[in-house]
Order: sequence, then structure tokens, then C-alpha cells
Amino acid sequence: AVRALGLRQAGGGLLPHGTIACLSGRRIVHLDVDGVDFDLDACYTNLQPIGFGSYGVVCKARNSDTHEPVAIKKVGTMFNDLVDTKRLLREIRVLRCLNHPCIIHIRDLFPNTNSAAEFEDVYIVSELMDTDLHRIIFAP
Repeated sequence: AVRALGLRQAGGGLLPHGTIACLSGRRIVHLDVDGVDFDLDACYTNLQPIGFGSYGVVCKARNSDTHEPVAIKKVGTMFNDLVDTKRLLREIRVLRCLNHPCIIHIRDLFPNTNSAAEFEDVYIVSELMDTDLHRIIFAP
């Protein structure tokens, strides 16, 4: 699964709260957002939760390198259910291949750890949209 997502492997481990570590050349910061642990690249700041779903938590953030607002989806324990894992992998693969102005783009993608043995969570960073597809479909 690590290879299929296009993620790099190296040595690593779990991060204690509030620490900074290095993940594939990234400065990783451990943050708590409304009781959910996030291990993110230090360039993502001002995290605010905007949604909770069956796959995980979505936060609004700012990329301090590009000054771009982004959405970060944390998909936790992605290997607990094979069907969900396949759906997530399919979503990532399709979004990485599509290039259309009406479809969001994946800006960044990284795991919670470099260790394949501890790999459980994946973070998908995309453009920040005003709403989500569910709200559009069920809007009056």
C-alpha cells in the first residue's frame, strides 16, 4: 500500500505531542485538533476542523510556504477495513491522474510515519473549497 500511494519509506516512529521530527526531509509537528492527533509538515499552520466523516477529519489550514489556504484530510487507521482501503486508494489514484478545473487537485500526500510497520494514517492535502459535494447534492 505504501508503494501504491507513492509514499517514501525510511526509518521513523510515532511522535510525542508537541515535538518536531523529520519525515522524508519534512519538519513534522504533532498537533491536537479537537481531540484528534495530527502529524503534519510544519508548513501547515492555523488548523481549524471543518468536517468529520466516515473516513476521517478534515481541517482547514494555511500553507506558510505558498500562503495558500488548503484542506487537510486525515484518514486514520486506513487498513482496518479492506473495502475502505481500496476506496481510499482509488480516490487518491483518480485524483492524482485527473487534471480539470472543476475537480480538486491533491497538493500533497504523506503518511503519519516513515515506518511501514507503523503506517496507519494518511494525510491528503488539497485545495480548500467553499463547500463539499454532500452539501451541494442535498441543498434545497
